[in-house]
Amino acid sequence: MRRLLITLFIACLALNVNAQERDKAVLRDSLSVLIRTIDRQPDNVQIRLRKASLNVLLEQYEYALEEYDRILKLDEENPTALFYRAYVHEQMHNLPLAKRDYETILKKYPRHFEANLGLALLAEKENQITEAYDRMNTLVQLFPDSALVYALRGNLELSQTQFDAALYDFDEAIDRDNTNVDYRLGKVEALLGLWEKKKAKKELDEIVSLGIIAKPQLADYYVRCRQP
Repeated sequence: MRRLLITLFIACLALNVNAQERDKAVLRDSLSVLIRTIDRQPDNVQIRLRKASLNVLLEQYEYALEEYDRILKLDEENPTALFYRAYVHEQMHNLPLAKRDYETILKKYPRHFEANLGLALLAEKENQITEAYDRMNTLVQLFPDSALVYALRGNLELSQTQFDAALYDFDEAIDRDNTNVDYRLGKVEALLGLWEKKKAKKELDEIVSLGIIAKPQLADYYVRCRQP
């Protein structure tokens, strides 16, 4: 569940790369073109942002970090560069620097969704559970229509065996996005934690009936629902 939710978070990065460009060979070709363009237009922030995003997709984090540093010398408050640099810092395990960049964004843009989300996930990653809860609660207050923030808080509650609270949050997430498999499986986990196995099986049956996922893929969950 954690991995799938982080995948959703990474999707929020919106790196502005077309689907057909996600092939690594094509990415490298695009990168070469951008490098030549930057040689002609070294102060063009948008082109540099584009290049840095390709570095990220290619997992060239050191190059991406260098590029975001250059961008921030040209435009020191650029929220896009700050946000993606924070993400790169996380990938390079420089968590204090990631936190600093997220906080810099929030000083100017306190409702910046991704920066708030980044800090919440960072606190959870560092096992600072009280701070993680505080930041998750802030996210819910700021973005009450977001299914993702309820699911993330529910995931945190699952990790702390707070199954009643997790069930509430996954229900809220499902109310906002009722076809998301991860949210529904989060609800199943909460129900199993509460020993509500009949309700968990009913939720699994509903997932199958919606055609969201095939029943054989949920075999492990069905086994857990049958266990005494």
